[in-house]
Amino acid sequence: VSMPDGKAHDHQSVIAEWRIDTANSNRVDVASRRELLRIDQPQSNHNAGTIRFGPDGFLYVVLGDGGAADDQGDGHVPGGNAQHIENVYGSVIRIDVHGSNSANGRYGVPSENPFVGKDGVDEIFAYGFRNPYSFSFDKANGALYVGDVGQNHVEEVDQVIKGGNYG
Repeated sequence: VSMPDGKAHDHQSVIAEWRIDTANSNRVDVASRRELLRIDQPQSNHNAGTIRFGPDGFLYVVLGDGGAADDQGDGHVPGGNAQHIENVYGSVIRIDVHGSNSANGRYGVPSENPFVGKDGVDEIFAYGFRNPYSFSFDKANGALYVGDVGQNHVEEVDQVIKGGNYG
């Protein structure tokens, strides 16, 4: 797969599921693999990658801005990937693993996601992150907190709201 500038992507991030073997609950049924989503990654860094189910039952995935420094370089759009809601780089995405209304039909896009029916990728829940490497949900109130890697000087923890821009 090539990027808009004709260069090859560095690798891909893949979200897949497996089922537990019905004959042995300590094993995965390797034949049950189902790929939900595959994302081209232009650089070897800023891939983020933590995935967790939220209190709403949807799967949340954090994705870095595509690598390189200052959200620039091969595979980056002018102004930076993290500020470009037409791609998933630098964002928290939210999907329904039981649905099928996505472009590839392998998962669902919650209708409450902020860009459904508007400009932007439907799967995006929040955007503007550099490399949101980890996140947690507050067990008391369900609030989403994301740890984001800074550029040389500042690291941050953000309380994430639906549709928020953290760039």
